[in-house]
Amino acid sequence: MKIEGPAKVFNSDEESYDAIRRDKIQRGDIIVIKYEDPKDAPGMKELMLSTEALPSMGLNYRVALITDGRFSGFSRGPVIGHVSPEVMLGGPIAIVENDGD
Repeated sequence: MKIEGPAKVFNSDEESYDAIRRDKIQRGDIIVIKYEDPKDAPGMKELMLSTEALPSMGLNYRVALITDGRFSGFSRGPVIGHVSPEVMLGGPIAIVENDGD
């Protein structure tokens, strides 16, 4: 599976979920969710809003999602989590910006 497209960067699962529900995420987008890691999100909560919204919008195999957080094993599609080092430690997704910004 390969997806190439613009990065859509969010600072929380809630921000990403809001964009998905408002149709601001399109086929081919790559969602990057920062600050959901152990250092930034105490207890390292599970990303559920965005990973559950993608299938309901028909985007689960049309959009990639990358995060320094964690997600359920029930997530479907190209989802990459636990990216480390995390954002707070200057990890690789710390420098990712929205395409076109």
